[in-house]
Amino acid sequence: MKNIIPLMAVGVLVLTASAESQETSKKSKNLTERVAHEVVAFDYADIPPEVIEKAEQLIRDSLACAVGAHANPTLASVEQIIEPTGGDCLILHSGKQGKLLEAVFLNSQAANMLDFDDAHSTLGHPGATIIPPALAIAQKYGKSREEVVEAVVAGYEFNLRWARAVFDYEGKLAAPWSIALLQAYGSYVTAAKLLDLDETQVARGLYFAAAGMPLPVAMKAGIMPGQTINGMKNYYGQVAHSMVQAALIAKADIYSDTTILDGDQGLWHMMGAKQFHSERVLADLGKEWQIMEMQLKPYSACRWSHAAIDALGALMSEFKPSDVKQIDVYTFQTAVNACSKTDPNNMFELAFSIPHCFGMLLEDQSLVLLSEQSVQDKNVLALSRLVKVHLDEKMETLFAKGKQPARVVVTLNDGKTLEKEVLTMKGEAENPIPAEEHASKVKALIDSSPHENVKEYADDLLGTGKS
Repeated sequence: MKNIIPLMAVGVLVLTASAESQETSKKSKNLTERVAHEVVAFDYADIPPEVIEKAEQLIRDSLACAVGAHANPTLASVEQIIEPTGGDCLILHSGKQGKLLEAVFLNSQAANMLDFDDAHSTLGHPGATIIPPALAIAQKYGKSREEVVEAVVAGYEFNLRWARAVFDYEGKLAAPWSIALLQAYGSYVTAAKLLDLDETQVARGLYFAAAGMPLPVAMKAGIMPGQTINGMKNYYGQVAHSMVQAALIAKADIYSDTTILDGDQGLWHMMGAKQFHSERVLADLGKEWQIMEMQLKPYSACRWSHAAIDALGALMSEFKPSDVKQIDVYTFQTAVNACSKTDPNNMFELAFSIPHCFGMLLEDQSLVLLSEQSVQDKNVLALSRLVKVHLDEKMETLFAKGKQPARVVVTLNDGKTLEKEVLTMKGEAENPIPAEEHASKVKALIDSSPHENVKEYADDLLGTGKS
């Protein structure tokens, strides 16, 4: 394979842009231009070693999730629509070669299809719209490992700040929103870095990025009671495709307005945000590393269900599945709305079903490598119907503060009850996944691929050699 970028942490010195240059930039440029300036100035040499290590871990995770989605029938259908017929970039789920934008679409889509990719309490799953585009652009243009890591870190740092600027106001989940819309910003920044855009091009490209962003469709995405979960999940493939295309348009020096982020009619207003905290867009850039807040998922299921899964797992040594009379899950309203359904019809609904995930755990089935057989497993279904999910006001209060907690109460046939509360689920910064457990996840997903060229690419990229 050509253009392979081994991912190994290296020590670097921490350097930050001078306060003087930052102040000059603030005085002479509007917000859009200041963002463009900082995007171009963002440099690998300024990134601390622990941040580089975190970025490489996130790259491993996203790559593995995309590779592990090889059996997903929706991806196969979408690939037939796009019809990749060769190119510089590897399609990670199928082993085919495609042109840049084809690979960006399919690989970003694949990274999220297992609902196993990285997570953030505000932003969603930013790795799916940052990392696959970075890897595809690297293949196309022969970018180095340092350039990829630099662009990936920039994508997270700019994106997390943007999300906190436009998505922090009372009642935000009842207003127009979409994590795909929020994540587009970071995808564009990553592409802009790897395509070596200058300040004018970055500023112009932000307009084309905005023009290609999706509507805030979350209220109809299938996570509310009575809705059908859509088969394209968060539709990240289209978002990443549009953002890389925007950067390519900017690189071609096609002109546009350079005030898209500014004023009362700026991008925040177009997105449906009720408030805009403009001071957060560049706050403490290069000083505080928000990528360190990114969470890794130990289970292939909606992140809103993970605290409950952790809680049940902690109790399971104390009873047998045949002893269970009822299991009650107490959590926040969003999880109740999205993750309470029993009897899932497909793998997507399974990932959003706390009851079904509980049934699988009780039947000693893996939540790492899921299978279609788990959807209709009679023993799993019977156990899942013993599970009820409830709103808990304490959990709702904590959710409003950025936590995603749960409490589980298991009632046994003899009347005995067992209880476990999880306020910080596995994979959060305060409760990280052990390195060996994450390595096992990555290896299991990559090894599951039936495509030898994909496994060769992944092994070379990660510096692991043959699996």
